[in-house]
Amino acid sequence: MATMSRNIRETLNTLVDSGDLPLIERINLPAREERRLPIPEAFRNGSLRDFFATVVKTGEGLWRHQSLALEYAAAEKNVVLSTGTASGKSLVFQAADLRLILEDPEARILVFYPLKALAADQMGSWQRAIDKLGLAAETVGMIHGGVLADERAKIMDTARIVLMTPDVCHAWFMRQVSTSSIRRFLASLRLVVIDEAHVLEAVFGSNVAYLLRRMQVARALVARRSGRQPPLQIIAASATISDPAAHLGRLTGVPFALVNEQDDGSSTYERHLLHVSVPDVSNDAVGDFLGSLLNDSEQGSFITFADSRQGVERIADRLDHDGVRPYRSGYEENDREKIERALQKGKLRGVVSTSALELGINIPHFSVGLNVDIPNSRKAFRQRVGRIGRSQPGVFAVLADAQAFRRHGSTFKDYWDGSVEPSHLYLENRFMQFMHARCLSDELDALGWKQTRPPASVTWPDGFQEVYEFARPSGARPREFDPVAQVGGDEPHLNYPLRNIGEISFKLRGVQNMPGDGIGSITLPQAIRETYPHAVYLHLARRYRVVEWRNSAFERFIRLAKTTMPPITRPLLQTYVNAAVDDLGIVAGHYKESEAGLLCECDLQVTERVIGYRERGANKLYKDLRQENPRLTAKTRDFRTTGIVLRIDQPWMHEKGLKENIADALKD
Repeated sequence: MATMSRNIRETLNTLVDSGDLPLIERINLPAREERRLPIPEAFRNGSLRDFFATVVKTGEGLWRHQSLALEYAAAEKNVVLSTGTASGKSLVFQAADLRLILEDPEARILVFYPLKALAADQMGSWQRAIDKLGLAAETVGMIHGGVLADERAKIMDTARIVLMTPDVCHAWFMRQVSTSSIRRFLASLRLVVIDEAHVLEAVFGSNVAYLLRRMQVARALVARRSGRQPPLQIIAASATISDPAAHLGRLTGVPFALVNEQDDGSSTYERHLLHVSVPDVSNDAVGDFLGSLLNDSEQGSFITFADSRQGVERIADRLDHDGVRPYRSGYEENDREKIERALQKGKLRGVVSTSALELGINIPHFSVGLNVDIPNSRKAFRQRVGRIGRSQPGVFAVLADAQAFRRHGSTFKDYWDGSVEPSHLYLENRFMQFMHARCLSDELDALGWKQTRPPASVTWPDGFQEVYEFARPSGARPREFDPVAQVGGDEPHLNYPLRNIGEISFKLRGVQNMPGDGIGSITLPQAIRETYPHAVYLHLARRYRVVEWRNSAFERFIRLAKTTMPPITRPLLQTYVNAAVDDLGIVAGHYKESEAGLLCECDLQVTERVIGYRERGANKLYKDLRQENPRLTAKTRDFRTTGIVLRIDQPWMHEKGLKENIADALKD
C-alpha cells in the first residue's frame, strides 16, 4: 500500500503508479490559459461598472465567452451559453438580469433551476450580486414547495428576480395565473433564464417545452391587456448539450444565438482521467477502497458517484467515517442543507452521491472524483468530471473491471472524446399534448380567452392544435384519451407532474411519531424496492428496520425503527406487463403486421409486486411470514403507460435464451 501522503490526490496517484490499483487507461487534460475580451459597452456604465469592478480586475475584461454572450444579451437576442463547467456562465445571466432591472424599473426576471437544491445554492450568489449594487434584499426571491401561499404572493409583488424550479412554475405559478400578483409579474416579464439546460430532455424536457410555451401565451395575453408589451428574451446555459441552439429552439419555440466550447475563454487546471481495474465494484469493496484513500492521506477531499440511492448509503455505511456523508434525494431539507454547508465550508473529507450533486452546486475544493462503474451517459460523465479540479489540479477515476468499456465497443478515450448524446424531445406525443392542452385550456379560461383554438403567438408542435380541441371541456375527445383525462381530473396542473407520471408518496417516520421525527420521503416505486416490509433501509448511513406501512385515504406513511447492524436485505420483485393489442389499445393507429410478426404501440398495464426479501442468503416470502406477523404483506404498484410490442414469428426465435438476449440488448 502507499505510504502516508498529505494529499488525497497524491495518494490516489501513488496507488496507480505503484500498481496497487491497476491502470487500464489514462487521459491527460492539460491546463488551459485564459482568453479575455473587453466588457461590452452596454455593461460599462454606472452601477454595472462598479459591479464588474468587484468581479474582474481593472483592465482585464471578461473571459471571451462571457463577453460574447453579453454582447448578444445587450442586442436583445436569445442566447445559449454552452461552455465547460466552472466557466462563469452564471455571471453572464446575472449581469444581463441586473442591467435590465437597472434600466427598466418595471422589469421582472424569472430564473429556472432544474433542482430546488441548486436554486437554494445559487440564491446566495444572487444575493451577493444585488448587494454589490446596493439593491434591497427583497429584489431577489425564491419560491419552492416549502414557501407558504402568503409569502409567495409577497415575493411575486416585491421581487424583481424570482428563482424557481419548472415544477413549481407548472403546479403553482401557472395554476394561479389569473391572480393579480402573477398577472402583474407576467406583464413586466422581460427575461427568462434557463440554467443547466441539458437536463431538459426526454419526458421532463418535453413537458417543460410545453410549459414554456404556455407561459409565453399567458404573458402575451396579460401584457397586451396591460398596454405594456416589452420583448421577452431567453438566456440558457449548459456545459453538456448536443447541438445547443437547435435543442433550445425546439424547447422554447424561438431562435437562439450560440456561444459554444470553441469560444470558452476560461482557464482550467490540469486534470487526469483514469480507468482503473476494480473487478469487484460492490458497495463494500468501494467503501473499503475509500477507507484506504482516507487512511493514507491527511488533506484533500473527494466526491464519489454511484447511481443507486441505497448503494450510496451502503458505501457510506461501510466506510463509517465521521468526515464522509451520503447525499441523495429523499432527505429532509434541513438534513440536505447541513451536508451542503459542511461541504462548502470544507468540514468534510468527502461525499458519496447519486446524480443529485451532478449539477452546478458550487463546491470548488474537490481534488479527487470517483465513479462506481461506467457512468450511464457521456453527459453525466462530463458533469461529474466537472465537479473536480476547480481550484486545483484534479484526478477523476472510473472504478470498473478491465473490459468494461470494451464490452460497449469503445475505449475510455473514445468514451471521453465522443460527442454527448443527443437531447431528445417528444413534442409530438399525443398524450403529453393532451395533458398540456388541459392545462392550457384551464389557463386561457382563467384569462378570459374566448376562442376555440389556442393563441398563435407561439409556435405549437405538430398536432397540438387538434389535440387542444379534444382537451377543451366541450371537446369530443377520442376514447384513447379517456385514461389521461381521468388522471387529470379537475386539477391538471397538480395531477400531471413534469418529471413522470403521478405517483403516491410516503412520509418516512420514526417509531415515536413525535414532532421532528420525520426521516424523509419516498415515492411508491422507490418504496417497493427500498422500504418494503421488514427491509433494512439506510438513511444518512444509519440503519433502520421497516416496521409498518400505512396507506389509506387519510394517512400515508412508512414507519421505521433504528436498529444495530442487521444484515442487508434485498427485495424479491415480480413484474407483470399486460399489453392491449386491440382496437381500443392501439395508439394512433401505430400497428404493422406481416407473416414475420408484428410491431405496434399500445396501452400497457404494468404491475410491480414485492413478494418478500432475501436475507443472509435465504428467501423470505410474505405469504409465509404474514402468518406470524400480519404486517408483513406483499406491496403492489399498478400503473398504465404506453409502449412498443414486438413479436417475431420465426423458428429461430424459439432457440433457448434468444428472446431474453434480444430483450436485454434492446433494453441496453
